[in-house]
Formats: sequence, structure tokens, C-alpha cells
Amino acid sequence: MKEKKRSFSYLLMTMICFLFLLFGCIFVYSMMRQNEKDDLNSLYDLATQEKMMILKQIRGDWETLSGISICLGDLNITETDQLTPILTTINNANTFIRMGFINADGVGDLIDINGNTYSHVDFSDEIFFQDALAGNNTISETQEDPYTTGYVNYYGVPVYQSDKVIGVLCAVNSSEILRTIVDATLIQGGGFSNILKRNGNFVVRSSEQYDADSIGRLKDIGSFSDEEYANILSDFASGKENTISYTHNGKKYWAVYIPIVINDWFILSIVPESVINGNYIYTMGVILIVSSAFIIFTVFAYRMNQMNRKNKEHLERLAYVDPITGYPSFDKFLLDIDSLNDHMQGLNCAFWYCDIKRFKYFNDLFGYDAGDEVLKYFADLISRFTLKNEFFCRVNADNFTGLKYYTDKSELVGWFQALNEQMNHYVTSENQEYHLDLSIGIYCVNEFNDTITFNDMINRANMAQKAIKQSGKDNYAFYSQDIRKQILMETEMESRMHQALENGEFKIFVQPKVNIQNGNRIAGGEVLVRWVSSQESLIVPGKFIPLFEKNGFIIHLDRYMFEGICKWARNYLDEGNPKIKLATNVSRLGLFQDDFLDFYINTKNKYHLPDGMLELEFTESVVLNNNELFQHFVVALQDNGFVCSLDDFGSGYSSLNVLKELPIQVLKLDMLFFRKGANTEREQIVIRNIITMAKQLKMRTVSEGVEMKEQVDFLKKVGCDIVQGYVFAKPMPLAQFKQLLKDKAEGFQL
Repeated sequence: MKEKKRSFSYLLMTMICFLFLLFGCIFVYSMMRQNEKDDLNSLYDLATQEKMMILKQIRGDWETLSGISICLGDLNITETDQLTPILTTINNANTFIRMGFINADGVGDLIDINGNTYSHVDFSDEIFFQDALAGNNTISETQEDPYTTGYVNYYGVPVYQSDKVIGVLCAVNSSEILRTIVDATLIQGGGFSNILKRNGNFVVRSSEQYDADSIGRLKDIGSFSDEEYANILSDFASGKENTISYTHNGKKYWAVYIPIVINDWFILSIVPESVINGNYIYTMGVILIVSSAFIIFTVFAYRMNQMNRKNKEHLERLAYVDPITGYPSFDKFLLDIDSLNDHMQGLNCAFWYCDIKRFKYFNDLFGYDAGDEVLKYFADLISRFTLKNEFFCRVNADNFTGLKYYTDKSELVGWFQALNEQMNHYVTSENQEYHLDLSIGIYCVNEFNDTITFNDMINRANMAQKAIKQSGKDNYAFYSQDIRKQILMETEMESRMHQALENGEFKIFVQPKVNIQNGNRIAGGEVLVRWVSSQESLIVPGKFIPLFEKNGFIIHLDRYMFEGICKWARNYLDEGNPKIKLATNVSRLGLFQDDFLDFYINTKNKYHLPDGMLELEFTESVVLNNNELFQHFVVALQDNGFVCSLDDFGSGYSSLNVLKELPIQVLKLDMLFFRKGANTEREQIVIRNIITMAKQLKMRTVSEGVEMKEQVDFLKKVGCDIVQGYVFAKPMPLAQFKQLLKDKAEGFQL
């Protein structure tokens, strides 16, 4: 009986052990599959993390170069001897191997961190240069360094001058910068990453498994069928992310690829299958030997879960935390306010959009590290002024946005003024007090019935903030129907402007110019534009000219007006009338078109207009942007029979030293000199001396905006040649101007 009981016990124990081992194996196998899935998810998360680090590195370098390019464009610094000390200093503060400026022809000089210069390097065929010249921030593919050993990547950002790209700021970084990122260990140190192009060629290869400096293709690292490889390239072509497996030298690997969005690059992260399953094979062996496998498995699963949780938290921090301020990113901000959608109902809430005035100059003065400290300080300051269920974030650069609740608008104004007061007394790390001002736009949600997205609400706050910059008055503004109407009006004008040009809605008006030194006879006229709309009768230039200058349509309008006045002048002469001088305005954008000279010269010759009949008026801001180029244009125009004048002299930053170098024939005094009635003694002294100086420089003088007889008497006394203003005549249509030439042939009587 005992034997039977013992046998039964052995059998029961055997069955229990068998069942234990069976269920243990099943359990381990299922966990292997689940872990494989989790590790692939983790691999995807880590690949995403590396992608973000690559983007942060590249975009950070672009941001640095963009700041430098703005300074170069503003200061007109493009020559090697001027650039050498600047770029050497910047190289020492960054990781760039060498830097340089490439002109629009693709030729430039490079300066390395040791101060060595590589002259007349031709980049014209380089794709990164071509893309940068087109206005984009670029990075090249990996290539051998022609001057030292190793591999490098070329960065390029456009350098603007007067909204035109004049060249490219180039910087060279070692490819080891990117390789350091992809060499970060993945999945217990067994994984590695690479950067590939869309065609399957490697850009940067991990030094963990491959010869990092070798050139190769994705197809070379694994046994892919033609169909499998074609599917991968198809994913690359469409920017699709995916997970694949492959074998290499008898080993199986798992890999994920994710588009980086720069240069059609992809991050390819790889982990051997043995890394994923190795520990579980060991666990299975332990289960087969001892019952403690459950404990080992549990401990191991717990650790893996902790690792995945930490990886997830790290990825969430990368995605939802602003790297400079440490506060929520814009994406996290949108998620936070979306979660409060129901809570906001029935409450007075507002979106605000704020930036720091002249922040760029602070960066230029103290450096980018000091600028980052300002952004951190401002974020901390906002945080102290932020209540429960209120959120804020940094959007980009020095732009911040947020959600705030209020009882009345004065509360919002007080909140902002308190912020601004704190920023007025900012103290730098060097214990220097620096005055920083804020500007803020506010959109009160409940004042409008529109059903719009949170992004649209933020944009409206931004529009209100931009209105402040345009007015130059207050440092805060509420989004209003006036701003809305202005936006709608501008949108409407932009939608109609091309058709209006085709329909001839832009009419030529002329304001007579009167020679006060010759019996007040008409000496010519300035061509002005009026928009006679089929929908709104008359639209004054002040409404559409600034918009057209901003969107570039002013180029087409300038040329339309010039062609129109040339055609009228030809008909006027063919009727037997004497030559009359006609002046047209040239916008800043129009001046810097490649075919500027060809258009104006060819149009004049097309209508066979005599020399000296056409005058082109340029504003002083155009001159100061590019004095050398302007001189070249003026000489060419004068050689072809044009008269060139400098308009609005005294309205901006006119330099007498610059003026003496300009070969212009006519100087127009800005109408601001003649506002508010009779001129003060100080104004008269300035005007008298400008006219005296102009005469000494062999320039004729024109005073515009003159409205009073006393002003005419004074100008005649001090030697001004021509007066333009309401004192004689307002702008008028061409037919009326033609009749006025006959009626006032003997001059105006005052």
C-alpha cells in the first residue's frame, strides 16, 4: 500500500513538476513574445529619442548660424578680412571645424578654428549651397574632409539683405557629432543606430558594429529579398516608419526606421534578437532545472517594466518639456488646455501672446547663453504669476503664450504690467541691470462667438501683439473687431489684387510740381496710384501700399504704373505738347530685382521718350541698405537718360556723409518738415542748410507736403527750386493734369 502511495506521490510529483515545467515554459514563451513586442516598442521609442536629439543638434546649429547670418546681413559683413575675427571667435565658442561666407556665385572663403583660411572654395554645385541660396536652412550629406582626415557635414543658412538672399553662411561640423548620438547604447547595450538616406545609402554608420567610415548601403548589412528591399525603399520614399527583421552572418536582427524630416534622412535602430530573447532563454533553462525560475522571471520582468517606464518618462520629457526653460512645451500646452475645455465653459478666459522687445539685441550684446538665462527668468516669472488651471509655454525664440482667467480686462492689464515691471529691472549674471520691455496681445475668448480652434485663438492673440509692433505705441493690445476687420480687409485685397491689376482698377494720378523760382510754373508732376475698386469706389494708398510691400505685389504695381505713364507721355508728346518731367516711385523690393535696369531702360526706349523726361524717386532707406549697388544703378539709369532723385530725405536715418557720395540729381525734403503750419526757427535753420548743401552738391531741391503760402515764401527765399503740395494742387487724374498744364501755363497765383 505504501509502495502504491509512494508511486502515486512520485507520479503526482512528476505530474506536478511536468505541469509546472509545461506551464512555466508556456508562460516563459508567451512572455518572450510579449517582451519581444515591448522591446520593439522600446526600440521605437529610443529611435524616436535619438531622432529628436539629432534634430535638436542640427536645428540648434542652424539657430546659431541664423543668428549670425542676421547680424552679417544687417552689418553688411561679407568680406574675409571682416569675417575672420568674428568667425574665429564663434568657432571657439561652438563645435564647428570651420566657417565661412559663400557668395551668390557659390565661391567663398573658409576659416578654421586655428585661424587658417581656405580661399576661393567653389560650392556652386553643392546641393546644400543651392538649397540655402533658395532661402532654406540646409545640411549636406556626409563626405570626406578635403583638408584633414575624417568625415564632415556642411551646414548652410541664407544671409539676407533687404529681404534678398545675398549669399550663404557655411559651417563645417565633424560627422562624429552625429555619430556620438547614434552610438548611444540601446536595449541593454546590444542595439545601435545609423542614419540613412532615402535611397538606402548610409549617411552616418554606428561604430558599434560596422566600420564607421566605410561607405555602404542598407542592402549590404542583411539578407533581403528583392521584394523586401523594394518595400523598404518604398517606405523611405513615402516617409513611412516601420519595423523589419533580417539576418546577417547567421544572426537575426530587429530594426525600426523613422524619418528624421531633414534631407529625407532616416534613423535606423537595430537590436539583435539574441539581446531581446537571451535572458528569457536563460530563464527557461533555470525553470527546467529549479523551481526558482518563477522568482527570477518575476524579478526580471519587473526590471524590464521599470526600464520601459523610465524610457517612456524620458521620451515624454523630450516631447513635452521645453529644453531651455524647463517648463511645458507648446505641444504639452495644447494638451493641457484641451483637457480643460469643459472647465473653461462659462468662465472669462483669455489667450495671451507675448515677446521680449529687442531680445535679438540682448543676444548680440551678451551672447546666447545670457539670452537663454533671460528666457528662463521670464518663464519663472510667468510661473509665479500663474494660478491653478492656467497654463503657459514658450512657443519659439522669445515668444510665449498662455491661458489666463479674469474678471474684467483691467485685471489682465494689471497682471501684464506687473510682469513688465519685473522685466524692466532684470539683472544679468554679471550683476548688470538691463531694461527689458514686453509686448503682449490678448484674445478674450468669450467676446467672440466664432467656433475656432485653440490654435486660432492663439493666432489671434499673436495678431493683436503684431498690431502693437506696427503702431509703436502701447505695449499691450486686445484683439478687436478693428484688428479682425483689418485682417479681413487685407485678405480681401490680397485675393483681388491680381484681378484688379488685369481689370485696370489701379489708376494713375499726378500731383503737379511747381517751380517757385520761375513764376510758379508747372515743372512736372509725381505719378501716384489710386485703387478705384469696382466694389469700394476709391481705396487710398495708405491701405494697400504697406500690404503690397509686405507680400511683394508692389513690384508688379510699380511696373504697371511706369508702363502706364510712359504710354501716356508718348501720346502727350505725339499731340505736339512740350516735354514735361514725370517722376515715378520705385519700391525697395523693385530695386533689387535682377531685371530692374533692363525693365526700366527697355520700357523707356519702347516708347521713345526723350532723355530727362522720366524721373525715378528712391527712398533713403533703399540707399542705406546697399549704397554701393544703388550708386551702380543710378549711374546706369543716368547714362540712359533718367533723372534720379532721393525721396523723403530727413524722414529716417539719412547720413550727410552718404549723401555726398550719391550721384543723384534731385533731393526731396520729407513732408514732415512742413507739418503743423509755419515752421519753427530751428526747422527753418535745418531746411535752409539742407538746401544750401544740395546746391553745393549740384542737386535740385524739391519740398513736398507744402500747404501754406508762408512756407512757399520761405522756401523761395532760401533757394528751394520746386514745391509740391496742396498749396498749389492735389493729386489728380491724368486728364485733369493735362488740362491744368494748359490752364496754368503762365504759373499759379498765390
